[in-house]
Amino acid sequence: AFSLVGALSIVRFRTAVPETRDVAFVLAAVVVGMAVGAGQFWVASIGIVVAGAATATNSTRRQSGGDPNPEVNANQWKLTLQTGLSATGSWEAELRRMASEAQLVSAETVRRGSAMQVMYRVVPLRAISPAEIVATLNSLPAVESVTVKS
Repeated sequence: AFSLVGALSIVRFRTAVPETRDVAFVLAAVVVGMAVGAGQFWVASIGIVVAGAATATNSTRRQSGGDPNPEVNANQWKLTLQTGLSATGSWEAELRRMASEAQLVSAETVRRGSAMQVMYRVVPLRAISPAEIVATLNSLPAVESVTVKS
């Protein structure tokens, strides 16, 4: 029992998996693999059937319009700014101009405390492209780098 908990915690916490659904697949693969390795083919078969049924149910709900995560908007971007440590929020006025919504997600120091990295969840205006946001924010003197991901 202790080795099983250890194996699952290593898989869960050492593997960078961004979504809960992917974590479920990783853990299901571990369970099926351990069942096959122990010669318990019926347990592996039941595990595959249960994982397949859960996937089919989740896919049907997603296609019918039931969003599993209602807080995530389809046109949200993750915007990451890297600035000098003494920089103030001069970029926030530009963000308000280019986005209908900009929510601060995190702020942390990087490069051994010599710079700051700020991450926002941004809902852009329809006419704004990611390249335009990067170019505008990167032209500000306080901003060192900008990254936009959809």
